[in-house]
Amino acid sequence: MKEELKSSWENRWTVAGAVLAALAILFFISFQLIELGQPTSNPYTGLWTFLVLPAFLIVGLMVMLLGWLLERRRRRRLYPDVRDWPKYPTFDLNTPRHRRQFLVFAGVAVIVMLLGSISSYRGYHSTDSTQ
Repeated sequence: MKEELKSSWENRWTVAGAVLAALAILFFISFQLIELGQPTSNPYTGLWTFLVLPAFLIVGLMVMLLGWLLERRRRRRLYPDVRDWPKYPTFDLNTPRHRRQFLVFAGVAVIVMLLGSISSYRGYHSTDSTQ
């Protein structure tokens, strides 16, 4: 009999990826504030802000996805007698929990896209300058 399990997203890999992505976002924002407060621009701050931290953000998001996939595989192997594992995740906006998760996902996606576009634009100018 299938017991009530935690979400497939609740595992060590996914949490580690979320922490890495959250730290990358926080450092990105703090480096932006540092750069805005300084009268002159530091090229190393620009390199970290626009090239290194977005890479950490992407790696963190990929580790989250890897954790989810590994947890699904582990559960299928751990409970072979359960044949009704859904092939794909279920998503229903009529469920309040799914609606909240969608809103969180949409908010994070907007932040990531905004930071990615800022990073791409400023990273280009940072590498194109003579400093």
